[in-house]
Amino acid sequence: MVACVGWATGLLCAHAFSILLSNTFFAAQGWSTNLADPTPLLYTLPIPLVVVAWINVSVNRTLNRLDPVAIFEQGKLAMEETGGRSQEASGRKQGKARSTSHPLSSWTFYLRHRRRSILLLAAIGLMVLGVALPGFLAAIQYDSILPLYLGYTTHPTIVSPGFTYHAVSPDIVAQIRAHPAVAHVIPVKALSMVINIPLAGESTSMPVYAVREQDLPILLDTYGLRLGEGELVQPRSDHVVLTSALARNRNLGLGDAIGHPVHERDGMPTELTVVGLLESTGPALVERAGYDVPPMPRWAGFASYEYVDTHERYAGTPTHVLVVPLEGHDSEMEIWLQETIASPRVRIDTLGSSYRFWQANVQTAQTTVGIGSTILSIVAGLGLAIMNYVFVTQRRDEFGTLHAVGHSRAALIARTLRESVSITTVAWLVGAAVCIAGVFYAQATLYAPLGTSLDWTNPTPWLFTLPIPLAIVAASAGTIAWTLSKLDPMAIIERR
Repeated sequence: MVACVGWATGLLCAHAFSILLSNTFFAAQGWSTNLADPTPLLYTLPIPLVVVAWINVSVNRTLNRLDPVAIFEQGKLAMEETGGRSQEASGRKQGKARSTSHPLSSWTFYLRHRRRSILLLAAIGLMVLGVALPGFLAAIQYDSILPLYLGYTTHPTIVSPGFTYHAVSPDIVAQIRAHPAVAHVIPVKALSMVINIPLAGESTSMPVYAVREQDLPILLDTYGLRLGEGELVQPRSDHVVLTSALARNRNLGLGDAIGHPVHERDGMPTELTVVGLLESTGPALVERAGYDVPPMPRWAGFASYEYVDTHERYAGTPTHVLVVPLEGHDSEMEIWLQETIASPRVRIDTLGSSYRFWQANVQTAQTTVGIGSTILSIVAGLGLAIMNYVFVTQRRDEFGTLHAVGHSRAALIARTLRESVSITTVAWLVGAAVCIAGVFYAQATLYAPLGTSLDWTNPTPWLFTLPIPLAIVAASAGTIAWTLSKLDPMAIIERR
């Protein structure tokens, strides 16, 4: 009954909080939410079931080992430590086995009560794992789509026609070509192919540009790419070359085909055969000042402009323009394009605008994940603090005796703090180690095969775990302080 009432109360609070978020944060972002979705309800079902099963096993185990005669005789069994043996026999054994030269050490209590210690370590470690691992997986998810946003804008700027246009106006192209900071103006036909995002499937598409024969070497040099395997695209051929990272994302090799009907979600009405794989000539880094971008693979693909431009099925394919700046004039050209050329007729995608767009999407997603992780951390911290509170209150005799023989309240509170900090730190490290192992495994099995990378310097997932140790330490110190304020040490000595 307690588990069911708590479960129902939690669901009501969660639903009320969801309504609040839907009407504030999500509404401000222009998103709609389905509050009638029963899926979250199903996720919570194991919680009351596990609670009831655990209590049933625990109580059944206690009753099976209980000696009712000893209870009537007011004997102390210390069932957990002695396994049902007599007090006298167990006392002799414990006195010999559990003697220590550091009776006031922070680890003495936990070493003497190992089952309780293991339970606390496991609970804290699992809570840290449960909070940090989803945060890391979400962070990997955000990093994995970074090449999608910055794949083509690391040096060139993309000038795209507006929504109602199929090509950039010739007068705008001529104006761009005449600017002194511009080295090349390259027209491209914009196709698209879907990519695999780990844990999300083929839910996103990225551009593949059809390029003229004379422009392809310029773009390869601009992007720092070289032909690693196969051959380059020939004019008027239904061929395509991809970077090896992009090919790995789709599990493609030389001779494989993309586009319709091989893959209906690709934005290509005909089949294009992969004839070449491109490799980076150097580290795939964005070294422009002001952009904190981690190392990332290069995602890019090029087809034949002549083939797309003359094929009837590609009629209406939009024509974009890639603007390559002179060496060292990247920022000057981007600022000029943004201030002079940008209009409803054209859209300008620079490294800065693409990076800010990626950051905005990441911040929105992180806020959503952060709200859930924070709530989970607080709830987990409170639950573990309550468990620690029970453990501390069961030690009234210990603290009362120490207080009676001369240890001050401040010293006992400090000792409790050291115990809580030490056990929490060890448990946090254990949970963190398991989390890191899980992230390594996910990176090796899910993300690396799809050509995505991982930024290990992201501290955000660890920050979500801070409420757990803080709540435990605060509850422990508060509990012992409250207990000692009401404790009569003489009553403990007199066994009242």
